[in-house]
Amino acid sequence: MDVDSLRNLRRMVSSPASRRGVLSLGSGFLAGLAITRSHNAEAARKRRKKRKKPPPPTLNAFGCVNVGQACAGTDDLCCSGLCEGETPGKGKKDRSRCVARNALDCPAGADSCLGLVTCGAYGLCQQTTGGASFCAGFTFADCTVICTRDADCQATMGPGAACVMCTSGCPPLSTLCVPAGT
Repeated sequence: MDVDSLRNLRRMVSSPASRRGVLSLGSGFLAGLAITRSHNAEAARKRRKKRKKPPPPTLNAFGCVNVGQACAGTDDLCCSGLCEGETPGKGKKDRSRCVARNALDCPAGADSCLGLVTCGAYGLCQQTTGGASFCAGFTFADCTVICTRDADCQATMGPGAACVMCTSGCPPLSTLCVPAGT
């Protein structure tokens, strides 16, 4: 490059019009860069998986969770008062389940209200409010003791007692506390 070309280039850069041109070119570049970055950020947000909250446990007519259903790792949600498994982490699937108490040798769905089904040495199979088979000890039915969960029965009938539905001699669909059979 010769000396005259350098002088001409210097004059063009130092002139006011060239400064404005360079400034507008620079601002245009920055605006383009900003638009590109915002499009990239938006695309990244769309690609990210949105973590859904696990659905709340489904409560039955008694206001508790049936045996076999998810219980969020909380015993209080289960009709039986027994939840096996840990509380799920944020955004994690609930793998905890309500479990039955004292089923002994009662087959699933067995209910002495529909036909005599014995269990253990001295018991009858009954259905709990949580939909589980329960080996109930022989007791005189007290239809006035209304319950919804097994925990309602533990204080009066002892540990292992359960809240069962439809017992002989009581109005249909009533509930009452019964002790565990052996």
